[in-house]
Amino acid sequence: MVCKKRLMDDTGWSIHSRSSSPDFNPGWFGTYVWCFSIFTLVGATIWNTFLLYCGYRLRQNWTLVQQYSLELEIVVGVLGVAALGIWLGVRRFRQKQSIAVKKMR
Repeated sequence: MVCKKRLMDDTGWSIHSRSSSPDFNPGWFGTYVWCFSIFTLVGATIWNTFLLYCGYRLRQNWTLVQQYSLELEIVVGVLGVAALGIWLGVRRFRQKQSIAVKKMR
C-alpha cells in the first residue's frame, strides 16, 4: 500500500507537540492523514503490547530486576555523559575550524 499525498499546500495538516521542538508535519513526507494515523495506531499497539509482555515476564523476577537496575542506570548515565561530551567536542572543533577558514579568506 502506498500512502502518498501528491501536493502539500498551506492548507495541509500537522501534528503539534507540546515540547519546544518544531512541529512534525507528516505532509513533509507526502503522507495522507488517514495513512499516518493507521501506521501510528499499529505502531503504538505493537509497542504497548511489547511493554505489557515485558512487564508480565519481569514481574516474576522482580528482585533480579532490582538487583541489576542500578548497574544499568550507571552504565546508561556514563554512556550518555560520554556521548554528550563527544558531541560538544565535535561541535566546538567544527566551530573553530569554520572560524579559521573565514580568517584565511
